Amino acid sequence: MRLQPSPYAFGLLLGLITSPALAVDVAARINAPHATGVEVEFAANAVGMGEITFTWDFGDGTESEPTTDGTATHVYEQPGHYSVIVVAQDETGVRSDSFLQAVHRPLPARPPTASSTIVFDRGRNRVCNVNSDNDTLSCISAETFEVEFEVPVGEHPRTLAVSQDGTIWVTNQDDASVSVLDGDGTILHTIELPPGSKPFGIAMNLARGVAYVTLQGTGQLAELDLLNGAILRIAQAGPWATGVSVDPTGDRIFVTRFISPVDHGEVVELSAQDLSIVRTFDLAMDPGPDTEASSRGVPNYLRQVSVSPDGAYAWVPSKKDNTERGLARDGEIPTFETSVRTIISYIDLT
Repeated sequence: MRLQPSPYAFGLLLGLITSPALAVDVAARINAPHATGVEVEFAANAVGMGEITFTWDFGDGTESEPTTDGTATHVYEQPGHYSVIVVAQDETGVRSDSFLQAVHRPLPARPPTASSTIVFDRGRNRVCNVNSDNDTLSCISAETFEVEFEVPVGEHPRTLAVSQDGTIWVTNQDDASVSVLDGDGTILHTIELPPGSKPFGIAMNLARGVAYVTLQGTGQLAELDLLNGAILRIAQAGPWATGVSVDPTGDRIFVTRFISPVDHGEVVELSAQDLSIVRTFDLAMDPGPDTEASSRGVPNYLRQVSVSPDGAYAWVPSKKDNTERGLARDGEIPTFETSVRTIISYIDLT
């Protein structure tokens, strides 16, 4: 029996024959992400025979001229993940190495905020979350993973947020209140909201010194003073107001509609200036097709909306109900693969 060498082994053997002494590697294989318009530095090391030249392919359609210097710089104009390739050549042949360079849009000084059931308390290096089943708030050390405390709050806590002074704000849906706690888990005061308002999401707007709370029961948005917890304004935000997010400028507020209409999901944008509704974004139905790995469907049960760090997009995770399938609709019997799936919708905010 005669063994047949694999194509990979043959290529490796050919490379050793054509360039036995040359080796190249990128000095920083995992380069830090950079913003568009900012110069990125690259460096490579090579060992070979005689003079070695380097040529860089920056992954955006541009290349450098061959040079004996193993360093290079480049400015990317568009965000993306670029495959950067460096080719080294000496008198024996060529070798190459590559890595991915992440490029993002310039980041504002202030990050966006969004309602969530779990948050990272950066100032105290810990993770805090609400426990809706037993009406408590707990915080865990991000270093040791030990529980620092678990304390009772109001009835059916849904989301929480950390203010710039380190206080923790928790929405309690069943008793229509917001619990404000200090860093040790002691309740400082409780903010009473309108009866039956069913508060759900809470997000900070540090640029204006306020917090926004969605009132799911009344389809409204409440604005609270971060200094004393006073209710400053309450405005209409659409039916089933649930998730809330604030963009980096502090001027745009986004609120999700929890239960969607039959053919699309909805996210409402409000102005932080007067809490008026600016526009409603319709989240598209997934056109499918229905397969074992995909399905048609409408974004539904929208609990959260998150703005990207650069403020360019908003992302909305939800479940996806296939309202197009059924014996009375398209004649097809629903299956477990095609009835309910998950979906992430995104909105171009620019």
